[in-house]
Amino acid sequence: MLPEVYKTIIRKLHKKSAEEEVNWHTTSDGSTYIVYFKTFSLSIDRYHMEFRDAPGIAVRILNMEGDEVDSFFEYDSDDDWQLLNELYEFARRKALRIDEAIRSIDSELDRIGFVGRGDNPAGEKFDDIPF
Repeated sequence: MLPEVYKTIIRKLHKKSAEEEVNWHTTSDGSTYIVYFKTFSLSIDRYHMEFRDAPGIAVRILNMEGDEVDSFFEYDSDDDWQLLNELYEFARRKALRIDEAIRSIDSELDRIGFVGRGDNPAGEKFDDIPF
């Protein structure tokens, strides 16, 4: 259950994220997304709890030094799971620029003729795609 003190800010953040008005960023671990406010930041992470065999979402508030000030966790069986899972997806899509990528690829595919670059700008990173 989402702590009452956080329900208001999570709902506001969800609404602004749905309207694409939150500047979410990626973090070094690849599955945590963060938004920086003036003096604090808020991160959201989705993970799998082995001992519960269930997914969970962690929300953390961090100070300017990156230290955790507070946190809470929700699991897929909790009341506020859907709200936080949607927030996580909004954050992921914005931070990774997924919608921008889809629009760009769609636009390129609308052009007549050959599409796609002849070089590999990522270097060898994608040489061994397993399909």
